[in-house]
Amino acid sequence: MGRNSSEMGPQGVDRALTALALLADGPRSISEVAREIMVHRSTALRVLRTLEDRGFARRQDDLRYRAGSMLISLGQQALDQFDLRDIAAPHLKHLHEKTKETVHLGILDGMDVIYIDKIDGQAAVRMWSRVGRRGSVHCRGIGKAAAAFLPESELSALASRLTYTKYTPTTISSRDAFLAEMRAIRERGWATDDGEHEAIVRCIAAPVFQGDGELAAISLASPVKTLDEMLAFAPDLLATASAISQERGANLPRSATAER
Repeated sequence: MGRNSSEMGPQGVDRALTALALLADGPRSISEVAREIMVHRSTALRVLRTLEDRGFARRQDDLRYRAGSMLISLGQQALDQFDLRDIAAPHLKHLHEKTKETVHLGILDGMDVIYIDKIDGQAAVRMWSRVGRRGSVHCRGIGKAAAAFLPESELSALASRLTYTKYTPTTISSRDAFLAEMRAIRERGWATDDGEHEAIVRCIAAPVFQGDGELAAISLASPVKTLDEMLAFAPDLLATASAISQERGANLPRSATAER
């Protein structure tokens, strides 16, 4: 590991991984990294230099650090391992061409949904979502669509662990409200996001089932359309989710193909 190998004991690994997560979200100063990993500025600098030596970080002209080429390369390699992404790609493209809205594909991972593919819509307004980003399931249509179809015991455990951060006035903010929403999604087969994470974004989402039991979802999102306007695309969204699920070898529950 070179000059900074002393930083790579168990505690050093934890610090480095936390720093990597920060850099993946955008450039950070040494002081910002030090604050997040709760160390002195000099220790944060050693961590960042170790990452830089291995290609995982890169120092900018403004002295902030950003994700390095190695991190980007590994992230792309990891995404390439998802058969789901390859199978879904032509279906997502067709849905995007038909609706002209932003299309997402995400997988459920613990208390979060991770975006593994995205096709931007025609609206000029940029959304928070991007490939590789993760976010809590309680305030995103794509997360709710996947979580709703967990086995009952797993869903109950998830609901108890979630932190119901309230981003907007419409964000679900309690366990009871979350579970009630999950029941409604199971019944109708699709989820909505009525400005629950980003106040201007309206979204509809549908679950994607896989033969191995893992849950995923797709969504259509817009920063300019109303929720009612987005719901007009529900049949197309459900048909797309069903087609992907079938290619993934899943047996679909009745509600997953329910008509609006």
